[in-house]
Amino acid sequence: MESLNKNVLAFGIVVFTLYILLKMVFKLQNKWDGYLLLLLYLFVLTIGLLRPDDSVSLESYFNVNVMLILEDLRINEASWSVLLINLMLFTPMYFLLSFVPFLDDFLKRFIAFFTLILVIESLQSILKVGMFDVTDLLLYIIGFFAGFGVYCCIKKVFRAQKPRNSSQF
Repeated sequence: MESLNKNVLAFGIVVFTLYILLKMVFKLQNKWDGYLLLLLYLFVLTIGLLRPDDSVSLESYFNVNVMLILEDLRINEASWSVLLINLMLFTPMYFLLSFVPFLDDFLKRFIAFFTLILVIESLQSILKVGMFDVTDLLLYIIGFFAGFGVYCCIKKVFRAQKPRNSSQF
């Protein structure tokens, strides 16, 4: 039954997120839609990264050896999917942080993001549901920068289309 509840919750979050995104695409959003999207994202992120997993036992809850990822990638093919997931996990973060008015430039968004990932990684270690892994931090940061790149490209496309559409009328 617990699995069914999780699936219903996940389905509801996906449907609500799509609803908000469609409102944004058609320019029907209000000022709270961005906050709701950010909160949903943070909720899912927190549930996903801080969930207890009894099947995994760790010798240490702290890893600062960045080179350990190379050994994992060589030995375990599943590590490649974990690497890609960690890269993609934080790609939407720059876009979502743009909805917070006081995070109005790149540096403020990056500081908020970095604080968040430090808290999440620390909580994984403290709660013993995972480990504080510097490699994860680096992958999250790369994902954040990828999101920044996507955000800049999309913003550039919208700026290029705006004058073209206004000259038609």
